Amino acid sequence: MQFPKYGLGPEAVLVLVDELQNRRRVGSSSWAKKAEAALRISQDRRSSVFSLRSLASSSFSEVVSRSSRSKILTARRLDLSADRTRAINRLRSQMLEYFPALERAFDYGTSKTALVLLTGYRTPAALRRIGRARLASWLTNHGLRAGNIAKSAAEAAVTAAETQHTVVPGEKTAAKMVHTVAREVMVLDEEISELNALIEGRFREHPDAELITSMPGIGDTLGAEFIAATGGDMTAFGSPDRLAGVAGLAPVSRDSGKVSGNLRGPRRYSRRLLRMFYLSAQVAATRCPVSKAFYQRKRNEGKSHKQAVLALARRRLNVLWALIRDRRPFETITPAPAGPAA
Repeated sequence: MQFPKYGLGPEAVLVLVDELQNRRRVGSSSWAKKAEAALRISQDRRSSVFSLRSLASSSFSEVVSRSSRSKILTARRLDLSADRTRAINRLRSQMLEYFPALERAFDYGTSKTALVLLTGYRTPAALRRIGRARLASWLTNHGLRAGNIAKSAAEAAVTAAETQHTVVPGEKTAAKMVHTVAREVMVLDEEISELNALIEGRFREHPDAELITSMPGIGDTLGAEFIAATGGDMTAFGSPDRLAGVAGLAPVSRDSGKVSGNLRGPRRYSRRLLRMFYLSAQVAATRCPVSKAFYQRKRNEGKSHKQAVLALARRRLNVLWALIRDRRPFETITPAPAGPAA
């Protein structure tokens, strides 16, 4: 029996040990010497491979732990945000069935005042009964410290109630459901606020946090999304073009035969990374003068809003890559006005 390179797996080593013991009993000394040598070499190789794997796993765990917490927290925040959007849609749909005037009076996605109002008064009759002054006082006692906000909310609610005097069948049941969903949205808001604080704390621990947030349109939440999607290590991608391909911002050639220049969007990419760059580009297109000028130039070229934002996101990806590579923050350079002609 031969042992080429002595590449033995765990099961083969056990079989070889049993066979070695049997051969020793029958006195096959030459075969036993070869088997003992194979076992020693196999054990040495297994121990060296194990040490290399442990070393690689330790360094890998350090890299992974840097982004794993951000990935877990940002994924949880996305789930909570989706739950909140669904709850608000259910709330508005339920209110349209029995109190459409109050549904139109507030933006329940951004107004905490409206949610507090729905936990106490949800029907036209109840709002007319309490009146504007007492409703404003009630809202103030339930956490709305700004008196002008409470007064304006009370005015809008009672005005909506005065436009409807018809009692819709099932109003009481629908009002109970609105109360439950409004409480659910408020609980989700508290969880999202606590999660935002955790995300900000974890993100600020990353060495590139200041560089990433120096880009207009990228805050702590989107910055944590970037760290979670990329692992926080740009050397893993090698170039900004490869990162753009992962983010879905690089077109893919679909040439066939004599047809050339046929570019389409990729089918496989990181949607979380694309979402991060797209949302930040949308914000920068309205807040950053340089990004706004680039976006407007693309629109003047005939691009749609989506195409212009994607083009801006691709350009901003190159800028972010350069900032992290050169270890310098983003600086907005305003063009100097042209001097008078001589």
